Amino acid sequence: LCTSNAAVVKWAADYASPFGVFVPGIHGSYYEGANFEKLAFEKMDDYVWLDQGKFPFPAGRQENVSIRWTGKFNAKSSGKYTFRAACDDGCRLFIDETKVFEQWGSGGNPQGAIELTPGLHDIKVEYQNIGGGGFLRATWYGANGQEKPQQKDCLSAIPAPKPAPAAAPDAEKK
Repeated sequence: LCTSNAAVVKWAADYASPFGVFVPGIHGSYYEGANFEKLAFEKMDDYVWLDQGKFPFPAGRQENVSIRWTGKFNAKSSGKYTFRAACDDGCRLFIDETKVFEQWGSGGNPQGAIELTPGLHDIKVEYQNIGGGGFLRATWYGANGQEKPQQKDCLSAIPAPKPAPAAAPDAEKK
């Protein structure tokens, strides 16, 4: 899916499951402002993990930013799944629109558990950094109790829309 047309992207999101158009990873929407004020860019990420000083914003921006990752979490079996994070300044996690945890506006180590059936479940992770160095490390425990990072072996999403190509200068003159 290589389009910036919002209607096409929404259609693909609505019909992704039956047609299997998901790709490994998670869709990241990166914002200026700590509460999703202005969309700066979107991209596919392999995982939900930000190291201090290594944010992907232009010019090394780290302060007054927020990120929303959306996609699917693939539960391999039925059971209780525990999700954890270490974050500075804030993070929250939703599975199938149920809030699993929230630590918003201050750093911490939130965690929560939810019963899942096998298959794909909607996942949304939100992060904010108000000021200073920030980071986010998201992990999960499956029914077998083994901790794993939230990375592309358990995550999938429709690809992030690509920016529309700029018109060639000669094309505008015709």
